[in-house]
Amino acid sequence: MSHTPGDPAENQEPTLLETDVPLSQSVIWRLQRDFYVQRGLKAWNEDMVPSYITNNPFIAEIYAGIVAAFLQDCLSHPQRGFSPLSRQTPLRILELGAGTGKFSYLFLRKLTALLQSNNLPLHLVRYCMTDTAESLLAEWRVNAYLQEFLSSGVLEFEIFQAGQQSQLNTVGRWW
Repeated sequence: MSHTPGDPAENQEPTLLETDVPLSQSVIWRLQRDFYVQRGLKAWNEDMVPSYITNNPFIAEIYAGIVAAFLQDCLSHPQRGFSPLSRQTPLRILELGAGTGKFSYLFLRKLTALLQSNNLPLHLVRYCMTDTAESLLAEWRVNAYLQEFLSSGVLEFEIFQAGQQSQLNTVGRWW
């Protein structure tokens, strides 16, 4: 950044806002969380928050393939000390900061197809979309693209704040 001679900013020292604070309790974290709570989906639709790198069909297909292969391994090679995967003890997948829900939809669409092609029941998986804003969860609940996964029981939504005690269901295994 350039300053004109005599500009008061030219002689200012940087200001230290805070030290020795966990990121989840920092000023920057709070400002970021407040932004998403206030803006909701508008953060992506109007404010142009970049998201293509994490919300594209190629990435969703790769992740779905990894999860499908992992499920097959879990079913083929049960581990001692763990309950076998079932409707009561599914593989639980937690997405932090699901935002618009586009990745969730793309991932679940690909995963569903892979599971069906391998004759694996969909109830072996529970996918939980999380974010910090209740307004986002409200949008997800009425999102037509997510309804098939919600009604089949594979999809659930939760508020999740980093650094705070979670209300997430602890039954099953989280990955």
